[in-house]
Amino acid sequence: RSSGDTAARDDQTVLSLLEEAGLSSEIINRFFRPFVGGIFFDPELQTSARAFDFVFASIAKGDNCLPSRGIGAVSAQLELAVRQRGSRISLGHAAVRLLPGPQLEVTSGNGVQALRSPSAVVVATDALAARELLGPEALELPRGPPVATACLYFSLPEADLPTRDPVLLLNGELPAGVYGTTALASATFLSNIAPSYAPPGRALLSCTLLGLPAEPDDAA
Repeated sequence: RSSGDTAARDDQTVLSLLEEAGLSSEIINRFFRPFVGGIFFDPELQTSARAFDFVFASIAKGDNCLPSRGIGAVSAQLELAVRQRGSRISLGHAAVRLLPGPQLEVTSGNGVQALRSPSAVVVATDALAARELLGPEALELPRGPPVATACLYFSLPEADLPTRDPVLLLNGELPAGVYGTTALASATFLSNIAPSYAPPGRALLSCTLLGLPAEPDDAA
């Protein structure tokens, strides 16, 4: 679907969208539940289908990759581009309110308030903060209770790798009801994608967990 079609149609849950598309319970449980559940931290698949359409289309259209110098390289490139345009980066300022125009009310660390008139505003926050900035009518909060998540990293000998392919390994037996429990959603060997993520002879494994154990060490 185009972005216009996605925004115009009535919203529904990811689960109902997949079921209406005629997908079997096997493919939903063995692929979409761990894959989509790992992205949105929602193994129940109650996430907005609009959000799913946007993310899935982005994955299908582009190449999935990792920056060789780590995720911090992305923000460093953005900063460089901003400064090369002669723009200013202000740190230690909190956005208080977003007004029509657009206008942005901000406050600095010493409590001084100011009104900015940017050409555009990117809201990159959690849902609660975004709703406070945009207003309750502009954003629907996620359905269902929150799910705690964790990403664990393991170093292992490169010779012990079960695969050298840059693939995402999904838990095809991920239960729908993980609230209050801990379950592995997916795992990937990051050094298969970006060799710079591990020293010579070693490999880096990343595991995504939905739910947290009472003792963090138990997760490992």
